Amino acid sequence: MRALAGAIALALLALPMAAATLSSPVRFRPAGGVTPLRAEPGGDWTLELDPGALGALRSVPVRESVRIARFPFAPGATADLVLERFEVAAPDARILVRGKSGESSLPFPSVVHFQGRLDGEPDSRVYLGIPGPFVVGVLRTSAGVVYVGPEGPVEGPVQHVLRPSD
Repeated sequence: MRALAGAIALALLALPMAAATLSSPVRFRPAGGVTPLRAEPGGDWTLELDPGALGALRSVPVRESVRIARFPFAPGATADLVLERFEVAAPDARILVRGKSGESSLPFPSVVHFQGRLDGEPDSRVYLGIPGPFVVGVLRTSAGVVYVGPEGPVEGPVQHVLRPSD
């Protein structure tokens, strides 16, 4: 009986802690304060960036789970995302560059990575990256595949869009 109680206690300790809930770093831009604004041309939807929410998301520790409330995942639709931060390289990783003048190394770019799913859709897949003062995401849900991120160049103010990819 003690062995069973010990095994149950150990299993409970292994469960992930409840994820913190953060605001979405992007949201549909209201047109006249009523409905989302559809960008021209095609099926792009204009989003606005919340720098405070982006900073909070950037500060989530590696291997920590987070819930992002009301993230745009389809044209005109939002839902919560359940994500975990991960790393693709060691913190001290460097890029080796070989050229005419020899060999040098550069620091690996500082990008914050998340993977997860749309809450309530276990078969969905979500990737969010924060490579600078903007967010880049690819979401595959029952509503289809969408890109969320910069509309164009990332110099100066960045215009975010939600773009269906199907």
